[in-house]
Amino acid sequence: MRLVPLFATMAMLFCATLAFADWHRYNMKNGLGSNFACCIYEDSSGNIWVGGIESVSCYDGGSWRAYTEADGIRCEYVRAICEDDSGSIWVGGTSGCSLLRLDGEVWRPVIVPVPAGYQTSVYAMVKDSSGDLWISGIFGGDSGVCRYDGVNWHMYTEVNGFSVWANTICQDRFGRMWFAGEAKVTRYDGKGWRTFTESDGPTGGYLYDVCEDASGNLWLGTENGLIRYDGLSWHRFIESDGLANNYPICMLEDRGGNLWLSYEPAAGVTRYDGTTWRTFTKSEGLASNHIGTMLEDSEGDLWFGGHGGVYEDGGVSRFDGENWKGFNSSSGLGSD
Repeated sequence: MRLVPLFATMAMLFCATLAFADWHRYNMKNGLGSNFACCIYEDSSGNIWVGGIESVSCYDGGSWRAYTEADGIRCEYVRAICEDDSGSIWVGGTSGCSLLRLDGEVWRPVIVPVPAGYQTSVYAMVKDSSGDLWISGIFGGDSGVCRYDGVNWHMYTEVNGFSVWANTICQDRFGRMWFAGEAKVTRYDGKGWRTFTESDGPTGGYLYDVCEDASGNLWLGTENGLIRYDGLSWHRFIESDGLANNYPICMLEDRGGNLWLSYEPAAGVTRYDGTTWRTFTKSEGLASNHIGTMLEDSEGDLWFGGHGGVYEDGGVSRFDGENWKGFNSSSGLGSD
């Protein structure tokens, strides 16, 4: 009588082994050299760009091309990548030459009109539906955001209504721009600014990321859980609801309507389908549990960038809905 449950258990273990055998993970054990992915971006040709420490890597679907200081990359951390309407790739980061544009095979500095003697630091960059580039960071000693329309620069700081140290930028379906950071989120509708603070509802403390889902809900990753704003009210999700922890730092909604989250402290990535939560970790094929950036490409594959160090895993994982594929310095990813 005990043979049936025994065979059933063996069959389950065998199936599980086959499933995990299809998931591929690349880490320091097979050549990873301390990869640190700060941002991932897909250009109009389908190339995948990854910003790292003093490097930018481009994947054309077959191989990687790594740009380093020798090519003109002089940002300590490349935190933002964007393509303008002319097809040029821009990168932004902290320290050194913080805003660059690719000219052929050489990266040229982009001069932002700030007072002499001040350094610019870039935290986020997005192209809006009109083709303008929005760049948040430190400009002329003040936190703010600038908009480049292809000809002129437009600066927004506390003087003209911008009042948040923005780590992230999002444009919603109505064309409004959202900027999140510190303990508040600011919205720009093309005419004026509105800032939401704890008194309005988003009492999540520091805000790490903001994104809009297909239903028009705004999601905020905070140091006190995940917050959803439906335009009228705010709702918080915490660890007891299904999050891996209460510090979601990066978010993405895929074309299937699933919301993906990553965390600080590191806890892998969580997928929320509107009903259930499932967390993926290194044990299931993710290259690193410390994920700081995500992307869904034009083919529907999901890309996850890991924050690796000398003693940590890192690099980039690609998930096609069933299997994982890993990229790191041993396969041409140039972030050390």
